[in-house]
Amino acid sequence: MRKYITVVLISLVIVLAWKYFSLRAKIFTANCIALQARDVRDAVRFSGADQQAVLSSLDWYIGYYDRRTNELVDSGLLGLLRQDREGTVREAITYLRKNGTNNFGDDPYQWLHKEDVR
Repeated sequence: MRKYITVVLISLVIVLAWKYFSLRAKIFTANCIALQARDVRDAVRFSGADQQAVLSSLDWYIGYYDRRTNELVDSGLLGLLRQDREGTVREAITYLRKNGTNNFGDDPYQWLHKEDVR
C-alpha cells in the first residue's frame, strides 16, 4: 500500500511540476509579446515623422505576434494579448494615416503589404 501511495504522490508531483513550468513558459512568452507591443507604441510616440520606423516596428511585431501566440492557444493570456494587439495596431495605423498620404484601412497586413517595409 505504501508503494502505491508513493507512486501516486510522485506522479502528482511530476504533473504539478509540469503544469508549473508550462505556465511559466506561457507567461514568459506573453511578456515577450507585450514588450514588443510596447516597442511599437514607443516607435509611434517617439518617431516624429519617421513612418518607416513605425512600419518596420509594426511589421516585426505582427510577425512575432503571429508566430508566438500559437504557443498560447489554450491560455487565458491570449485574450489579454489580443486586446493589447488591437490597441497597438490601432495606434500605429492612426499615426500612419495622420503622417502619411495613404489610407489602406484598418488591416495592418494591408499597410505592410502596400507600403515598402524594409
